[in-house]
Amino acid sequence: MSYLQRIISRTAILFPLLLSLSGQVVSAPRADIHMHYKWSQQENTTPQQALEILEGNNIELAVIIGTPPELVQQLRRLDPERVLAWYGLYQSRADWYRWYQQPETVERSEKALASGDYVGIGELHLIGSFAPKWDTPVIDGLLKLSAKHQAPLLVHVEFGRADYLIGLCRQNPDARLLLAHAGAPMRPKEVRRAL
Repeated sequence: MSYLQRIISRTAILFPLLLSLSGQVVSAPRADIHMHYKWSQQENTTPQQALEILEGNNIELAVIIGTPPELVQQLRRLDPERVLAWYGLYQSRADWYRWYQQPETVERSEKALASGDYVGIGELHLIGSFAPKWDTPVIDGLLKLSAKHQAPLLVHVEFGRADYLIGLCRQNPDARLLLAHAGAPMRPKEVRRAL
């Protein structure tokens, strides 16, 4: 990194801090890359109200997953510049536990990405001893879809060690994975090993 790049980098970090210490409000635009809009939320918050909440919090880019998946399209149609719709695998709450046992998951995901209405897939919950092997047909199929469409795959991995995540990455190195919660509860050493 050149001297000028280091100065610019440090200034970019310090300037908002100095402004906030001086009492001025810093309202930089934000991106939230892990949001949900579910049937249960829709009962209390209309799509327009949800977008107003994003606007009020200066969120200019929002990756949103719908449950059922079609729900996010209501938000995207109202504000396509702000909302990136990701295809959620869960049609209902029960799918949270069984999505990887349903071969139609890959077919639905392929159709969703091919439609152009969705730009990513997720969130996949892979939790401890409940997670399927990473080389099962459904997980392998989703990794291949990610690579084929260059579509990110949001993965919620909860393992204490990086071994599962490393195996997942090796299964299809061309897949684009986005780790929710930095692979919590991995310790920093394990996150570094996974990266």
